[in-house]
Amino acid sequence: METLITQPREPSGSPEAAASSPGWVMLGYYNHNWASDSTTVVCDGMTCAAAKTSKGRSIQVSFNLVAPPGISTFYFNWVGGAPDGNDRYKLASNVITAHNNCIIFQVNVVLMCGDYRRGSHDETDYFLYEACAAGQPPSLSLLPACFFSRMYHRQNVTSPGLLHIQNVSPDHARSMRKDCTGLLRCGDDGLMVVELELPYGDDNPRNTAELCMLWRGEWELRVVPIIFPNAGKPRKLMEGWSTDVVVPVADRFLCWVDYLRGFLLGDMAEDTPELRYIPLPFEPPVDSFDFDRRPNMKRSRSLGAAGAASVKFVTVESRCCCGGPGRTTCVRGRFAFTVTTWTLNLTTKNEPMAAWVKDGMLDCEELWPLPGYKSLPRVPVEYPIVSVDDPDVVCFTVCSDYRSYLDSEVRKVWFMEVDMRSKALRSVVPCTGKDRPEGYNVPLKLQH
Repeated sequence: METLITQPREPSGSPEAAASSPGWVMLGYYNHNWASDSTTVVCDGMTCAAAKTSKGRSIQVSFNLVAPPGISTFYFNWVGGAPDGNDRYKLASNVITAHNNCIIFQVNVVLMCGDYRRGSHDETDYFLYEACAAGQPPSLSLLPACFFSRMYHRQNVTSPGLLHIQNVSPDHARSMRKDCTGLLRCGDDGLMVVELELPYGDDNPRNTAELCMLWRGEWELRVVPIIFPNAGKPRKLMEGWSTDVVVPVADRFLCWVDYLRGFLLGDMAEDTPELRYIPLPFEPPVDSFDFDRRPNMKRSRSLGAAGAASVKFVTVESRCCCGGPGRTTCVRGRFAFTVTTWTLNLTTKNEPMAAWVKDGMLDCEELWPLPGYKSLPRVPVEYPIVSVDDPDVVCFTVCSDYRSYLDSEVRKVWFMEVDMRSKALRSVVPCTGKDRPEGYNVPLKLQH
């Protein structure tokens, strides 16, 4: 079992607190491994907030925040001990989505079996964490449950008379899917949570989508059109669509990104929002992929906010030893790669769509000789993340076991921060987290 120690910190307005609080963080998706770790966890007392679950159980969350490229972590634990004094009750939690100083967590109360390897979910809740602002302490709030059924369940109802928006059972509220759910902190107007769902079935044109939205404390379901400007075969394009991540931009836009095909841009400031298809700066694949055959594009591609109305796209592409594109099997070039970045200005529906601008390129032969890289493995960098503070800065993961074939106890992992404009390696830190997935980290401003 882990031991959680909450460490006090100077008030947020003090110089000491400002120096110790990073401007932005990369937060791990998953909670600390309570099932097997016996280490002592030290958290910052200024980040701690408590709430009650839907069944009235008291929990709290706290953070260990570090500056990028290090990975920040969060920890949920009981307030006053486990329910009924039963230590078999555990808290399993993960990040659903985040924006600025706000995070939505999914928290599962799990009743473990005797071997602590299996358990059953006793309750599942969603919480909003808001970091302290304007001198206020951080808060943790239970979000209202959503009881709108999914389109998938409605489309699979056999009777045509039942094909309408049904509510799910009060005992089984709708879950949030992290890859399809976005969050916007809309200034003084409040908080907006939006989950995208596309129609199912090969015979569906997929020219509309459903947005399940939490806005001003109420859930609503909207059907919105998908607009395809200059797209030759929109139906074929959407047949293989699979959302990888949702990217918030400023307090207005949400981007549902498929790293193979493009992204759907939602202008959430519109009274009647629509989704516009935006292509990435390359041709999408012609064929669709089965779920188990779809490549993990998060290893080599990333989209991030780059200002109030622009996004930055990063790719890591293999190249031949001669410098040409594409993977090679020769000894000299089998790990050769190039990192390329593009920027796109976002527009409203009444404005013409802008074009991607290539603004950065870094070859492995430029990266490997840099000071600080000397002892690291010469393999492709992975899991790019665009800095929230400076879109010219990108964080990467590099692994001693490229493609992760080795056991996690043997594999060594480092996180690095690279300035793509100046082609400088700003910092490198080793990964010390046990069994932590290297690529599942959320960039956000989380200032205390």
